[in-house]
Amino acid sequence: MRIVYIAGRYRHYNADGTLNLPRMAEEVADEARWAVAVARAGHFWIAPLHNSIQVAALDSGIADMHYVDGDLALIGLLRPRYDGLLLRPGWRRRGAADSRPEWYPAGELNGSQGAAAEYRLAQQRGLVILEPISIGHSRVLEVLN
Repeated sequence: MRIVYIAGRYRHYNADGTLNLPRMAEEVADEARWAVAVARAGHFWIAPLHNSIQVAALDSGIADMHYVDGDLALIGLLRPRYDGLLLRPGWRRRGAADSRPEWYPAGELNGSQGAAAEYRLAQQRGLVILEPISIGHSRVLEVLN
């Protein structure tokens, strides 16, 4: 059984700098849909948003980098040339409804900083990279089997 880490965007901002919670909820739902697809293909998933969302709700004082570092540690446990990283659509660029405020920390402002780091590590480790936008949604599950 392969393990597939599901990477993608989470945070979205409104023009006034506040978090766009409905868009963030859509990201969590999208991650769940991909987890179901991976499970139906006979494999197991790591869904980082689902892994941390309840903890973040209970303690907002945990630094964002703590989650990113933990996610990278999980990717480091995956088996090269066998396990995979699935990049959900939208991980590279922000959607039209997303406007990051100017005070947002420096980094890749056109996509998810966390997903970009996960992608780089997965490439370095030789994991199977699954990007539905590049290979088509139906091909993702074919690649896994």
